[in-house]
Amino acid sequence: MESPRSLPAVRVRIWQVLLRAETGERHLTPTPSGIHAMVSSWLHRSPGGGDGEPHSEEHRYAVRWRQVSEFAVLVELRLFDDFLTPLLVDRVAFGNRERLGMVTLRVEGIQEVASVNLAGIAGRPSKGWRLRFPEGVTFKRGDVFMPWPDPYLLLGSIQRRLALICGRDRDEQRLPREVMASVFPTQVELQSVRWTEGDPSRASLRDVRVVLGEVDWLCTGDAASSSLIDRLLQVGELTGIGARTAWGAGVLEIADRVPMRAIATGNKRRSRRVPSRPSGIGRTGRTPFPRFAGESGEWGFGDERPGGSLDRRFGSE
Repeated sequence: MESPRSLPAVRVRIWQVLLRAETGERHLTPTPSGIHAMVSSWLHRSPGGGDGEPHSEEHRYAVRWRQVSEFAVLVELRLFDDFLTPLLVDRVAFGNRERLGMVTLRVEGIQEVASVNLAGIAGRPSKGWRLRFPEGVTFKRGDVFMPWPDPYLLLGSIQRRLALICGRDRDEQRLPREVMASVFPTQVELQSVRWTEGDPSRASLRDVRVVLGEVDWLCTGDAASSSLIDRLLQVGELTGIGARTAWGAGVLEIADRVPMRAIATGNKRRSRRVPSRPSGIGRTGRTPFPRFAGESGEWGFGDERPGGSLDRRFGSE
């Protein structure tokens, strides 16, 4: 196998925006479509033109979000292009009013929490991985959503996003066929959920189906092959995978690795946790770096910790 091409020195910048409903507003029941509409007003071009993301192309950002209290929501943005940072800072300022469905929110905080250089990501030789999808994952072909984290679909989506970020031809980011063929799922614990998007007044509603939970992958390739896959999975942790990442889906977490020596020595995997019902698009309890703000002592929440009935994502606005 040829030596793997190094990743470019491109930075992914991670921002968090905290918003709280104004006094007298109804309780928040945000949805993925509502969050996407709000974020689009921050990062996309206005109808009259100007700076921003095109609406019709692949987005150079990904979204995570969490309702952290009855009246507050935290939005995390992962920006893949430097021009998006000044755009966000210009359009989203402390005290700004924002609309989320029928509710008026006020920006209570905006901060950059991390900046990750892709060139610093190195793959680790592994015999396998436990992958977690806490917010749900789906893939799209035409108008059809495919809520199944097949290795070819998952790794292919990361390679396409990497090519978008790096400005390279997609063939340059493609893993060799023998590497792709060396990984396959061995255990699956997934549950399917869905949300509805579209305009009911125009009879254009459709369901977006995602799955959340965990899968175990086994790699039958050598250390070089598994290192390439591991590096790609780490990129996916940072950028998101599949479709609807601008709505909050597609979060990937490497929950566990099987060292190269584990199969030979008979090491046992840690016990699996049964996926819980999603508390956003779905949360199973672990958040990769950087952790969401909103834990005790941050953003002024005191003891209002995310979770329980307040940490929800399905519903209507």
